[in-house]
Amino acid sequence: MTKARDLGDNAQNTKPKVVDAKGDLIVGTAADTAARLAVGGTNGHLLTVASGEATGLKYALDPVFDLVTTKGDIVAATAADTLTRLGVGANDTVLTAASGEATGLKWAAPASGGSLTLLSTTTLTSTSNSITIAPTGYVNLLVLFREVYAASNNGTFFGRFNADTGSNHTYGQWRKYMGGAGDFQVPQNQSSFEFTNQLGTSSAYQSALSGSMDVFRVTDTSKIAFECRVFNFNDSSQAGWYHTFGNYNASAAITNLTLIGSQNLSGTVYIYGVK
Repeated sequence: MTKARDLGDNAQNTKPKVVDAKGDLIVGTAADTAARLAVGGTNGHLLTVASGEATGLKYALDPVFDLVTTKGDIVAATAADTLTRLGVGANDTVLTAASGEATGLKWAAPASGGSLTLLSTTTLTSTSNSITIAPTGYVNLLVLFREVYAASNNGTFFGRFNADTGSNHTYGQWRKYMGGAGDFQVPQNQSSFEFTNQLGTSSAYQSALSGSMDVFRVTDTSKIAFECRVFNFNDSSQAGWYHTFGNYNASAAITNLTLIGSQNLSGTVYIYGVK
């Protein structure tokens, strides 16, 4: 009798082929039915629900990447679960909140913080020179004095805020007298504050007073701080400098600066608003 062949000795031990490549998936297509879903697209593609596909899935580019087309584009929401492209702005613009835009954003020129705006130019002509100031939109004021002098030698030069003649100016002052030593004074509760008590009578730049004053937080309605720095010569070519700092006990924003001299004053005053 011929011995039966043991088919198991020589038969090929094969398995059903279910995947063909790295990344393939086995996905159900119906009850108890599956199919191979090949890895699709390129790097960065996502597996996405797609009811029209046999497997209910497909590979697709991330929808965020579909929105951008140009270097610098960003993706912004226009509503819940809704995205759109916001193109890059012009050079040196900044991304700014803007509720009127569909995305709530826009590209705009940066705010001009710290910039100076000339609010007034005044020529001094008398012993009392009133300058109106419009402080709205500004944080501080910068006051510049150019070639200020008096009708007679050693004239005094004072300032006053808001035409307020009450006892609401308090200040300290370091001063170096012309031709003499210096001192420090702290007048309190005054109707004005001093720039210098030794103006000369010449308009020449080397003799007339020059300097500046900062007025801080000019729209406050309590104490408003100020600081002045001036330098000049008298008619005897003797130099003096004065550094004054103090507070104005304000009840309203600064809207006026009055410059007062013991004699008629001459010169030019520039007032800048600082944002």
